[in-house]
Amino acid sequence: MNKSNIEHPIYIVGHQNPDTDSIVSAYVYAWLLDNKNPSSKAEPLRLGEVNPQTAWLFEQVKLPLPKLKTDCRLRVMDVQVPAITVNPEDPLSSALEKIQECQCDVVAVIDDDEKVMGIITDRLPSTNYLLRCNIEDFLGTVLQFEHLVKGLNLLHLNNIDMHIVPSRIVLGASSPDKMEKKLEHGDILIVSDYPELISLASKCQCSGIIIGGLSKKAATKLSEFCDLPIYFYSGSIPSILSKLTGCFPCSAAIEEKFTWVDEQHSLSEIHSLISKFNHGLLVLDDNLKLTGYISHKSLLGAKKPKLILVDHFESSQSIDGLDEAEVIEIIDHHRIGDIETSLPVAINCKPWGSTATIIYDQIQRYNFKPPVEIATLLLGAIISDTILLNSPTTTNVDINSAKELAEIAKLNLSEFGLTVLKMNDQLVTAEPRKLLNTDCKNYKSGDIRFIVSQIETVDLSQLDDKRKESLTDVFTNQVYREGVSFGVFMVTNVIEHNSFVKIVGEDEKLIKRLLPDDKTITANSWIAEKWVSRKKQAIPYFLDTIKKKF
Repeated sequence: MNKSNIEHPIYIVGHQNPDTDSIVSAYVYAWLLDNKNPSSKAEPLRLGEVNPQTAWLFEQVKLPLPKLKTDCRLRVMDVQVPAITVNPEDPLSSALEKIQECQCDVVAVIDDDEKVMGIITDRLPSTNYLLRCNIEDFLGTVLQFEHLVKGLNLLHLNNIDMHIVPSRIVLGASSPDKMEKKLEHGDILIVSDYPELISLASKCQCSGIIIGGLSKKAATKLSEFCDLPIYFYSGSIPSILSKLTGCFPCSAAIEEKFTWVDEQHSLSEIHSLISKFNHGLLVLDDNLKLTGYISHKSLLGAKKPKLILVDHFESSQSIDGLDEAEVIEIIDHHRIGDIETSLPVAINCKPWGSTATIIYDQIQRYNFKPPVEIATLLLGAIISDTILLNSPTTTNVDINSAKELAEIAKLNLSEFGLTVLKMNDQLVTAEPRKLLNTDCKNYKSGDIRFIVSQIETVDLSQLDDKRKESLTDVFTNQVYREGVSFGVFMVTNVIEHNSFVKIVGEDEKLIKRLLPDDKTITANSWIAEKWVSRKKQAIPYFLDTIKKKF
C-alpha cells in the first residue's frame, strides 16, 4: 500500500510557549472529536514544555500530556513505504523479481547485521551489463556454480560432489559426434533426454550436468548411471538459458555509493533531491539503519497535514510548517490575527475568558457530559486564564461554566482555584530565561514587532531589585536575539490584581513614547493597577499607543 495515501491524524494544536488553557483546549477538543466520531484520528499536540501548573493539573487527573511536536510538516517517515531487501548472496533475479512484484525500483542489499551495503536497481548500468553479458567471462570468479544452483533452484540428484572447477556452460543440442568436438574438460553440460550426451560428458571430464525439460522421475533415472554430479531443473531448457544471467549474486550488481535520505527530513527538503534521480531513495534513521523507501510517487500522493488551531490566531505563535498544512478550524478567544487559509474554515472565536470555556460550550451543545477528569482539566484552564474569574476578560459564561465544572468534578471552586494559581508561581525559583519564555508571545502592528512575556505570582514583594535586574538583562538579550522593536515583561500579582511592567529595547526614543504619561516611571517600568490580563489590558494599550504615536 502506498503510505502517502494513508489518512494522517488531525492535529489539534495550541500556541508556542503553551499555557494551561492552550494545552487543555487541545487535549479536550481532541477528546470531544473522538467521542463524536471514533474514526476522527484527532491528536492533541503541544509546542513546548509545559509550566508547573499544567503538569500538576494533568497529574491530578492521571492523564497524559499531549505529544510534543513543534513542526507539522510531513516528514519522510510519514510517507515512506517498507524497503525491499536482499542479501548479497541472493540471486540477482530475486532482486529484480521483487522490484517488479512490489512496484518499487530500488532494492537494498543488507548484510547479516542489517547494515545497508548498497542498492540494486534495474535502472543502473551495472545491473543491465550483467543481464546482457557472456556469463562464461565470469564463471569461476564472480559467478560460482553454487550461484547457479541457488539462482535456478537446482536439485542435486546423485549426491556426487563436483571435483572440477566449471569453466564453460555448454548446451547439449547437437548429435554426440558434434558435441564430442565441443565439450571440454570442466564444462557444465545443459541437456534434456540424451543419455548418449550424458555418457559423453563423463568421457570428456565435464564438471557437471544440468538436466532440464524432463520430469524429476525421468531425470533421476538418467542420473543413476553417471559418475558426474547431476542437477535437476524443473523447467524447460529455454527457461534455463533465459535465467542464467539472473544467477549472478546481488553482490556483483551492487551500487555501493548511493544517495539516501534521513527519515526526519521534511518532504520540502528532499523534493529537489529526489527529482534528480530516475529511481526512489532509501530512507535511513539517525543510526544509519534502514527504515524505508521513498519515491516520486510518495511525494505526489502526499496529503497536507490537517490542523485545528486552538487558543491563538497569530501565525508567529503557531506551529512551524503552518504554511504547508491545511487549517480546517480555529477556536480562540483572542483578537483576530494574521493567520491565512487557502480554503474556508470553521471559526469559533468568542470574547470569553478562556478557550476552555468555548470548548465546554461545544461539549454541552453535543449533549455530552464530561467525565470528572475532563471537567477538572477544563476548570483548571478557566481558572488559570481568568485568574480565578477575576480577570477583566471574565464573562458570565466563564463564571457559570466554572461553577458547573466544579460541581461535576466535585471540587471547591475557591480552594481548587487558589491551588491552581499557586502552582504557577516560579518568580523566585525558576531560572530567568525559562521564567520569561514560559508565557511569551509575539505581536505585530504595522512594521513594529514586539514580544510580551507574562509571569504570574501570588506575592509581588518577592520581585526585589536583584530579581528585576536579572530578568531585565535576560529579556533584553532575548529582544536583541529575536530582532523585534521592543519587548515587555509583566509580573502579575494574581491575588492583588496588579502588575509590574517593564519595557526593554535598543531604541530609547521608541520606549519613551510607549511609556504611560500618568504613571510613576522608574527605569522604563511602572506598577499597573488592575492589570492582570495581557490580552485585554496590556496588548490593547501597546497597540493603541503604537497607532497614536507612530
